[in-house]
Amino acid sequence: MTTTTDTSHTNCRSFSSSSRSTDADGAERAFLQSFRNLRNTKHEQNVNNEFMMQREMRKQEEEKMNATLKKKKNSDDNNNNNNNNNKNDDDDGFVLKDTAAAKEEEEENETKKEKETKKREFPSKFDMNEKANKEFTPNRYDTQEKNEQRTKEQREMKRIEYDVKIKRNSKEREYQLSDHTNAIQGDGTVVKYYEKVDIKETNEGHDTYEILLDDKPLKSPTRNKFVLPNKLMACAIAEEWAMQDDNLIRPFTMPLMQLASTALDHMSKQEVFDFHKKKLLEFFDADQAVIAHPPGELRELQLETLEKVHKWAKTEFGDVLNLHSDSIFASPQTEEIKLLMEKRLRTLSAWEMTCTFAAAAAAKSLLIGLALTRNIITPEEALKCARVEEDYQIERHGFVEGGHDIDISDLRVRLTAPHTMNLILKAKTSS
Repeated sequence: MTTTTDTSHTNCRSFSSSSRSTDADGAERAFLQSFRNLRNTKHEQNVNNEFMMQREMRKQEEEKMNATLKKKKNSDDNNNNNNNNNKNDDDDGFVLKDTAAAKEEEEENETKKEKETKKREFPSKFDMNEKANKEFTPNRYDTQEKNEQRTKEQREMKRIEYDVKIKRNSKEREYQLSDHTNAIQGDGTVVKYYEKVDIKETNEGHDTYEILLDDKPLKSPTRNKFVLPNKLMACAIAEEWAMQDDNLIRPFTMPLMQLASTALDHMSKQEVFDFHKKKLLEFFDADQAVIAHPPGELRELQLETLEKVHKWAKTEFGDVLNLHSDSIFASPQTEEIKLLMEKRLRTLSAWEMTCTFAAAAAAKSLLIGLALTRNIITPEEALKCARVEEDYQIERHGFVEGGHDIDISDLRVRLTAPHTMNLILKAKTSS
């Protein structure tokens, strides 16, 4: 019995504690619900207050606007009444205008005012274009007949302008197909647009020739006349054009054409000639034919390969010319040698300067370039002089196909072309 009594007491205590927790939860939920209701009520009140304030502000604005419009209308009515009450000054006094004429005039003024207001408030593309071109732009306020007439005049003027332009450019259009600078593709080629190549003597001077592509004269890249100094050069460049096949023109296979275009379009200008002369003199101190490697096998090979160039240079410029240096760093030439070299370059023609600069740039040496154009050395000897260091390294480390062979072929062309053109120039009198 004692045991059962204790158990019952325990159960009573647990029941009472659970009931207390339930009451606390309910009270908490009730408090949260009342708080939410209060918050929602305040939010609704704020929203309503804001809405009422906005409505009141809109109402006040509308009243102000109506008052302004009413005031403006009253002032306009007063002005109209004053205008209608005006009297003409006559010999006998003031006479009122005829009522029908006054009414007509008033209507006319109102119509004009409405049009001006509409045009100012709602501008169209016609109005905006009219400011830019008042003569030819149709006006939406004009009649259809007037607009059609103006359109016809505009078309007629455009047709006349087009005819004048066609007549002015007729000569240029004639030579358009013979302009080899057109339609250059991404790989540097041009679609072939001719079938027959020929040469023709010009009337500009003795022994001057031009090239004909399908009986049309060839022009330079800057669309100047492509006049060559002798027949032999014309034949050589015409052969380059005739060799192009497969319906493609490859400008990189036409070195003589490139040199001739440079001479005619650029080097014939004095400022361009002086610029190239200055550049050659700037790099004369670091000439490849002057810089020597430290004593050893490579230096001996270098002196042996450049022997012809050094011998000619001493004869041409004297013993004052510095042909040897103790290291790879250049030793500056004396002012006397620089002035002498400048004098030699100044005596060259535009064609000779083009050949000299091209050869010197390819060989990286002014002395090698001059020796080549003076026919002291052959293109193959110039190639060996320019590549003496690379050839030495190739013998030691090996030859790379697809690299060294392409470089050698490219340099051979760049040295042979100015040498050949210079020979053609010298053969001018005997051609």
